[in-house]
Amino acid sequence: MSKPVTHIAPHTRIQGELHLDGPAVIGGRLQGNVTAADAVEVSAEGVVDGNVQGVTVTINGTVKGNVLAALECRLGPKARVAGDICTANLTIAQGARFIGQVCVGDDVSETPTREAEMKQDRIEEETAVHVVQATINRIEHAAEQIQHAVAPLAQSVTMPTMPEVHVLTQNVQATMQRAPRIIKAR
Repeated sequence: MSKPVTHIAPHTRIQGELHLDGPAVIGGRLQGNVTAADAVEVSAEGVVDGNVQGVTVTINGTVKGNVLAALECRLGPKARVAGDICTANLTIAQGARFIGQVCVGDDVSETPTREAEMKQDRIEEETAVHVVQATINRIEHAAEQIQHAVAPLAQSVTMPTMPEVHVLTQNVQATMQRAPRIIKAR
């Protein structure tokens, strides 16, 4: 007798670990790891932000995490995977996108290495630093525009003194320098 299939509908959002004794089809959004003692399928609408582990893993949607498939992993034409894959057999359809390392062979008992997780952390940290730097640039540009717009008014009206814009940008730059440490602390 086959086990019933767990379906996570496209409109469903789940946050947390998912442990399954039978097969599953994930069509919704899951933030957390999936561990199944059977087959796992991430449908075209499905998004998993975490690791996926199962006997066979079929991905037609998006997975942002490592994949461990004891027997087989299949990436469909619309699959988007950002993470390492360890499996005995791997099939990647034309059109699939995969960023990560692959471990293919009979012994896939170990999950992808801590080194791969650290690499992903570095990528996230660098992205955060770039976002903060872009924000600083936008603030500096806006501050310059405000100063140019207010300068003619300041000559004709007596205004209380205001802190200069470079003080603001210095504070933002100091925060940006602490950003990698703040991100690692999470």
